Amino acid sequence: MSSKSIVKPKNSIFKTFFFPIILLTSIVLGAIFGVTCKDYVKTIQPLGDLFLNLLLTLVVPLVFFSISSSITKMQASTLRYTFISYIGLFLVLGIIAAIYMRVLILFFPINPPNFISATNFYPIKQLPFLEQITNLLSVKQFNLLFSTNNMLALIIFAAIFGISTHKVDKKGVVINFLHNAEAIFLQAFSILMYLAPIGFFAYFANIVQNLGEQLVQQFLAIACLYFIGSLGFLIIFFSLYAYLCQGFSMVRIFWKNLTLPALMAIATCSSAATIPANIKALQKMQVKDTIAETIIPFGTLLHKQGSIMGAIVKMAALFSFYNLPFDTTLYALISTIGVALLVGSVIGAIASGGILGDILIINIFGFDQSALYLLTTISVIIEIPATLLNVSGNTIAGIIIKKLFTHKPSSR
Repeated sequence: MSSKSIVKPKNSIFKTFFFPIILLTSIVLGAIFGVTCKDYVKTIQPLGDLFLNLLLTLVVPLVFFSISSSITKMQASTLRYTFISYIGLFLVLGIIAAIYMRVLILFFPINPPNFISATNFYPIKQLPFLEQITNLLSVKQFNLLFSTNNMLALIIFAAIFGISTHKVDKKGVVINFLHNAEAIFLQAFSILMYLAPIGFFAYFANIVQNLGEQLVQQFLAIACLYFIGSLGFLIIFFSLYAYLCQGFSMVRIFWKNLTLPALMAIATCSSAATIPANIKALQKMQVKDTIAETIIPFGTLLHKQGSIMGAIVKMAALFSFYNLPFDTTLYALISTIGVALLVGSVIGAIASGGILGDILIINIFGFDQSALYLLTTISVIIEIPATLLNVSGNTIAGIIIKKLFTHKPSSR
C-alpha cells in the first residue's frame, strides 16, 4: 500500500506524505477507539475484513497483468546484454544487504509480544526439500494459479506468458491488451486504496483491544532496529565499497556528492524522483554518462537494498508477532534471503510491488492473510530509510561498475 496508489494534493512535499499520514492517522485513531470503545470493536471488525477481501480479489489479476506487461517492455531493450553485468552486481549487493540484516536480527532479535495466537499460522507441510520447492513454484491445475495462495507459481506463469507474447505477437495486439489491462487494474487498485484507512482503523481497533501497549512497543522496536541498522549499513558498507574502488579519495567524493540525491530520497520517499539527481551525482564522481544514464534507471527498478533489508525485518517481525522461532538453520537462512531478494528486487520492479511482496511473504511462510495489515504498517514506518538506502545503493553500484569496466574503452 503505497503513497503512490491514491490521488493526492498538488503540493509536492505534502503530496508525498499525504497517504502515509492518512494511514498512520487511521491506525492511531483505531488504537484509541480500541481502548476507549471496547464494546463496539467487534461491530466494526467486518469493515477490516471487507477491505482485505476486496484487496486480495484484485491482487491476482494485478500480478498477472503487471508482470506479463512489464516483461514485454523489458524484452525490447537494446541494452539487455549490458544489463547482465548490472543484474549480477545487484544480486551480489542484495545478498550482502540481506545477510547483514539477518545477522543483525540474530544479535538483536525482535522479542515476541505474545498477542497473536499461533493457531493463525498455517505452516507449509514438512515435505522433502525438492517437493517443497515444486509446490511453491507450480500448481497441478491451471485454475489453481489464480489464488493468492500460489503467488510464486502465478509470477512464473505470468513471466513465461509475457516472454512468449513478445516473441509471437508481432502486431502488438496482445501486448497492447496487457498494457491496457494493467492500467485498468492499477486504477481499480488506486480506487480501492480510498478504503484503506477504514480497513486499518477497524483492524487496529480490534488488535489494540486485545493487546494494548505491547503493539506500540513492538513497532517502536522494529523502527529502531531498522533505522539504526540501515544507517550503520549505509555508513560502513557504502564507505567500504567506495574505498575498495578508489581509496579514501573516492570515499570523500562519494559522500560529498551523495547529499542531493539523499535529501531528495528523504523528502520524496521515491526512488524514481531521485533519478536525475543521482545521474548528476555519478557524473560528478567521474562515472561515464553511458554508465550513469543506464544503471540509475535500471537500478531504480531492480536494485533495492533498503527494500531487501526491509523484507528481512518483516519476516522476523511476523515470526515474532506469532511467537514462532525465526530459525537460524542453513535452510532457513537461504530461504529468507532468497525471499528477501525476490520481494525486494524482482517484485519491487512491478507496479504496486510493495503490497504484492508482503502477500508473497505471508503465503510462502503460511501466515494468516490478516497479517498483511502488520506488514503494511512496517512498510510505512521504514519507508524513509528504505528509500534512502535504495537510492544510495544505486549510486555506489555506479561507482563499482566504473571500477569493473575501467579497462574497457568508452566515450562520453
